[in-house]
Amino acid sequence: MRTISGLLTLLLLAPLALAPLVAWRWLEPPARRLAGATLVSLGLLTAAVLTLYVVRERGGVWGGVRAYMCWAPLLLCFALVPLLRIRGLLARGALVAALTAAFLYVDQRHLSFFFRYKTTDHEDQDRQARYLEQYVDRFQPRRLLARNYLYGLSHYPVEVIWSLPRDRHELVRLEREIPFDFLVIHQVSPLRLALIQNPHYRRVNKDDRDAELLIWRRLY
Repeated sequence: MRTISGLLTLLLLAPLALAPLVAWRWLEPPARRLAGATLVSLGLLTAAVLTLYVVRERGGVWGGVRAYMCWAPLLLCFALVPLLRIRGLLARGALVAALTAAFLYVDQRHLSFFFRYKTTDHEDQDRQARYLEQYVDRFQPRRLLARNYLYGLSHYPVEVIWSLPRDRHELVRLEREIPFDFLVIHQVSPLRLALIQNPHYRRVNKDDRDAELLIWRRLY
């Protein structure tokens, strides 16, 4: 779904990117400078995206598409210049209607996807937050490392650090800089190898052998 939405966005924005060139002959000098700056900016953005970001399918996501979406309103303004000069009210109205329908269709696809995505994400976060409560609340933690924003929201002023260390080296560096009470990782996280038999941590949900989340209490 995300791949289709991203592809539709690219297919819609690609023709619009040519709008400044098509409208050039009818533009006044100030508008031409804006059109030229727009084309240069899009070129630089494309170079940056291709070298620093990702414009390919990765895990079902078309990365880099969002960087172009903010340009749509400006490109649409340039597209309207030649569009409104088309002779014949019927032809002009049909093209404007087609462009409007294309925008509305892509918007609907994006809104539909994000609604389902956020709903599912919220359900997962809520389920995990309620699971954490069973093992963590009795210790009255002040700060924990966990990819669960709902726990922090429902247990204010508990702080939740969302970005977890990726390996033992990052974990050691984090321990030196920030005090925290719990570290919560997914059962398949490679970080668990740095916690097993680590005297600084004790797993508090060892009784749950099928646990999705591994909850480790920091012993300092």
